[in-house]
Amino acid sequence: MNPIKGNVYGVGTGSFVGEMFVFIEETEDTYEFISIPKNENRTVPKEKFYLGINNKIIEYIKEIDKDVLTLLEKQFVFNRNLDK
Repeated sequence: MNPIKGNVYGVGTGSFVGEMFVFIEETEDTYEFISIPKNENRTVPKEKFYLGINNKIIEYIKEIDKDVLTLLEKQFVFNRNLDK
């Protein structure tokens, strides 16, 4: 199952437990998310994403509303620009 822009995934264990990852974009080797509630960008290698899905470390929750997605995309770009 490939993520679709706006899909929300809950993280159940590990360093990011309790965060919700909203899928923003894909690169060649990674999936790019913004984390709720921390509003931090998260980069997940594709193989680790599928490992997390298959082992129920992360689970699909729902598709986020488009107006909320628009705000999160703006925050994602803002965060990216801060890192430059």
